[in-house]
Amino acid sequence: MSPFCLFKDIRRNPDYAPVRYDVNAFPSFCAEMGVGIQMIYSRRPIVSGKAAEALMVRTLGSGSNGIGYYMYHGGSTPLRSDSIGSYNDEPMGMPKISYDFQAPIGEFGLEHESYRYLRLLHTFLDDFGSQLAPMQSVLPKDYDKIVPSDRETLRYAARMSDGSGFLFMVNFQDHDEQRHDQSSLQIKLNLLGESITIPSSGSFTLPKDESLILPFNFKLYDATLKYATAQLLMKIDDRGVDHYFFFAPDGADAEYLFSGIKGKNLILPKIGVDGTFTVTTKAGKKIKITTLTRSQALNSCKVNGKILITDATVLPSTEGVSLLSLGKNSVDYILYPSKYSFKMQRAEVKAVSPQFSWQMVGGRRMTIHFNDSIKTPQVNEYFLKVDYRADVAMAFINGILAQDEFYHGAPWMIGLKRYREKMSREDMVFYFRPLTSKAPYLKDLPKDKIPDFSKVSTRGERCSYHSSV
Repeated sequence: MSPFCLFKDIRRNPDYAPVRYDVNAFPSFCAEMGVGIQMIYSRRPIVSGKAAEALMVRTLGSGSNGIGYYMYHGGSTPLRSDSIGSYNDEPMGMPKISYDFQAPIGEFGLEHESYRYLRLLHTFLDDFGSQLAPMQSVLPKDYDKIVPSDRETLRYAARMSDGSGFLFMVNFQDHDEQRHDQSSLQIKLNLLGESITIPSSGSFTLPKDESLILPFNFKLYDATLKYATAQLLMKIDDRGVDHYFFFAPDGADAEYLFSGIKGKNLILPKIGVDGTFTVTTKAGKKIKITTLTRSQALNSCKVNGKILITDATVLPSTEGVSLLSLGKNSVDYILYPSKYSFKMQRAEVKAVSPQFSWQMVGGRRMTIHFNDSIKTPQVNEYFLKVDYRADVAMAFINGILAQDEFYHGAPWMIGLKRYREKMSREDMVFYFRPLTSKAPYLKDLPKDKIPDFSKVSTRGERCSYHSSV
């Protein structure tokens, strides 16, 4: 278990201390944060989206004022000019071509799970980073005595300035399969001149592996949101009215306690896009608040000042937005504000049936024939999905290595656009090296992705595969 899910004063005690600069003279800016990791032959650790989110919530709560990643977008390492040697011929045994890195955006531009988990934070920082930046980290007593294996003590920190701030919490720990929900939580903030109890009555639960950021004493013109048990996501201009979007943890209710508004101060809203409520400050300013589900929040982004909720990949531009959907010719979305309000809309293009064929050659080889000769402007990319179980998989065109991958329990997704011209003349040929019961990385794989070696050859080998476009 690593210490990177534990809060600390990261400005005065950087993760990779000692450093060669005066820590009191500069703000903290995290760099090369490992929200992905490169697999090597002997070890194939898998980074989940919740791990990436927890790392960054912890880092922001600990005082960092900037986010830097390595890598944010995976890629492919080119072969040398002789098309034989590789720039990745290293003793640690990395793939020759693939540098997917489990990055938020993968080698061929597909989203990994971490992309949307991190977008929650990026969206928040885009709208509220200027408020967070001057806030100092405040850590609870004995925070430095918490160890990674501690499953009972709540991990939290606050960032605050002039009595206003955000409360950061993490209930995730890498390599901890016994972690559990932290329930019956109630947090008391002792501030100058007042105390705030969250929630004011009752308690809340921080689910296993979840992270959470809650606002307190959040200014809304002449009113104040004393606290919310939902996480702040974004703010939009809703026809001249400030409209704030929050989201609630899975399975949890949300409550908002205000001061300086007309009417009742405590509001328990309905969760979802149909639960918008409006408060009016004593000075007459109207404020809208919508509490999304976590699933809706993961599918949300801001495009040209509007909130867009869709499970499609979003490519924004100044002219509009492109929505990409893998394997579906239609996408559902909500765009707000619009004449449709929060009503779900659908965009659809003509379906395409790619023409391809594949053939097994013996027990370890396969050929793929695909000729993209039909004009299909609605297609952004064709992907070859290879669902296999093997040690290492390699793809060749005309005898030259084109792609490779180390097996880690997930289907191999290969973008074919870059190979369009070559595949019009040559098939893509695959070789799968069998997986053995003595492979050193088996402990890194999901348990349901490890073959039953008692049902394979006497040498303890296993190789199976299936493909689709």
